[in-house]
Order: sequence, then structure tokens, then C-alpha cells
Amino acid sequence: MKTFPLFIALAVTLGFILPAAAQEETVTEEVTVIEGHSPEEVAARIAELQTYLTHRQERATEITNDMIALDDRIEGRIEKIVGMLDGITDSLESSRRVAQMKKEAIAALENTINFYDQKRRSLQEETRQRNPRISREELFSDIGKFDDRIDKRVNQMLDLAKSMQSHKDYDKWNVAYGGGGGLWGDGYYRTRNPRYYQNRQEATNTQQEVKQLVEEIKVGIDRLQRSNRDIEEKLKANITPQYRAMLEDELTRNNGIIETREGQMEDLVMSQDPDTKTVGRNQALNIESMIHDMASDLSQDNNHLFALYHELNLEREAINQINHKLEALGAEPPPSPIPASEVPPTESGAPATQ
Repeated sequence: MKTFPLFIALAVTLGFILPAAAQEETVTEEVTVIEGHSPEEVAARIAELQTYLTHRQERATEITNDMIALDDRIEGRIEKIVGMLDGITDSLESSRRVAQMKKEAIAALENTINFYDQKRRSLQEETRQRNPRISREELFSDIGKFDDRIDKRVNQMLDLAKSMQSHKDYDKWNVAYGGGGGLWGDGYYRTRNPRYYQNRQEATNTQQEVKQLVEEIKVGIDRLQRSNRDIEEKLKANITPQYRAMLEDELTRNNGIIETREGQMEDLVMSQDPDTKTVGRNQALNIESMIHDMASDLSQDNNHLFALYHELNLEREAINQINHKLEALGAEPPPSPIPASEVPPTESGAPATQ
């Protein structure tokens, strides 16, 4: 059975976070050089920084637009793969080939969700740093984008799981009258019904997949509830209004996710028989080959997206440091030209930017 390089490629690990102390040292050193210079020299330095900032922002916008187009293409292909699989089921000829493709896709999507959740928690920790690599507003925006993407992947997993076959009342034996004789001497001949045995195996596999998904959702809910208890303890302390507002936003977001997950879990357990069509062996093989080719193309797109994110991440870091320098010189940094709502999270597991 072929695997899906698409989903393997989605779990690329990133590690571009600079230590806060190193960032602070860079900014402080630049300001120290400026101190003691004439107002004209300071004004010239501000103009130089603003020109540099504009250049960085324009480059970041170009990279962001490329990322948006590429991410849209990746998402469209993933949706096509999931849609292709959740509309079909096995026939006697295809045996369990379709069910196996669905099972592998669910497992791969689950791996990406776990990775996204890991990166989400890493971003949450960074928001609590005194001097984060990028602004806290950007970090919380990235967390929200991760939440949206995780929710999308969960729904795709549920669609695949609900499209798997449940128990059906097939007769265990096919019975035909032969005009005499027969197994019991009554003229009826009985043969094993292959649909009965295939459906029994399919139903067992579906029950296992549903049970595993429910357990995974419960684990996610428990993790969010533990996070909420930790946040509630922090809110009891004497903290700054800004930090309090961030924690309250995080608590609200977590509660919303918990409510969504509970609804998804109920929907999965109460799902009805899927509306699918059976495919023969050759058709199943063709679909498998088509998905493999699409996933291979997606793997290349994902690598490109990863490279773009790395480049964009460097621009974000530079922009943030320039803004710090301008603020230290008493200058008002211009607003970022990149709309927050325009930038998607990357499928390489990297957070999006704004």
C-alpha cells in the first residue's frame, strides 16, 4: 500500500526562535551608538531606519502573497484528496483497499494535528517571554490561525471516519433451491455470503477508528482544560493589565475550542450510514495512483512553502527589531502593510505571519 508523502511532508519541524536575551542585546547596542549624537544625526538615523523598514515590509508583503497563493493550492488539493476518499467504499473486488487508504489518511492527518498543537503551545510560551521574537499581537494571531487549521484537519478526519462502513444486516448464507439434496437434505443449497464477512470486518475497523478518534479528542480536551486551570491560577496573581488581557483572551479561545471538540465528538458518535458508492478493484487502484501523484506534487509545494516561510520569518524578525529601534529613538514606526487576515498558517507546520 502506498503512503501519502503529502501528510508526511506536513510534519516538518521548525526552530527559528531567537533567544529573547540575544534580541534585547542587539537592540540595546544600536541605541547606545545613537546616544550622544546631535539631533540632526538622530533624525538622519531615523530616516535611514524608516527607509530600511519600508523595504523590509515590501519584501515581506511579496513573500506573503506568494505564500497565500501556494497555500490555497495546497489546501485545495488536500480537500480534493479527502473528498475523493470520503465518497467511496470497498466492493468485494477491491477488498479493503479503500478502507486502508482512509485509515492511512486519518493517521497522517492526526500526526499533523499533533504537530500543529505542539507548535501552538510553543507560541503560547513565547507570548509569555519578556522580549518575544515578534510582537505578541502577531503571536496570538498565529495561535488563532493554528486553531483554525487544527479544526479543519479534525473535520477532515471526521469526514473520513464517518464515511467508513458500519454494521449492516447481511445474511450470513446465500440460499438457493436446487431441487433436491442440499446440505440439510431439503433441496436448499447454502453458501457463505462474502458481503456478510466483509462488512463484519469493515464494521469492526470502523468501530476501532471511531473509538480512537473519540479518545484523541478527549485527550485534546483534557489538555486544554489543564491549560485553563493554569491560566486561572496566573490570573489570581498580581500581573500587568496587558498580560492579564492576553491570558483572558487565551482562556476564551480555549473554552471555544473545547465546546467545538465536544460537538465534533458527539457528531462522530451519532453519525448515520454514509452515502458512498462502491468501487471495483481497478477503480480503487486508479484512485490510489491518482492520490499518490497528487500527494507527490503537494510534497514539492510544501517544501517551497517551507522555504518561503523561512525567508518571511527573517523579514518579520528584522521588522520587529527595526520597530524597537525606532521606538527607542522616539520615532513612530509606520503600520505594517500586511493585513493580519490575509496570511495563512503554512502546511510545513510553520506559523503564518502578518
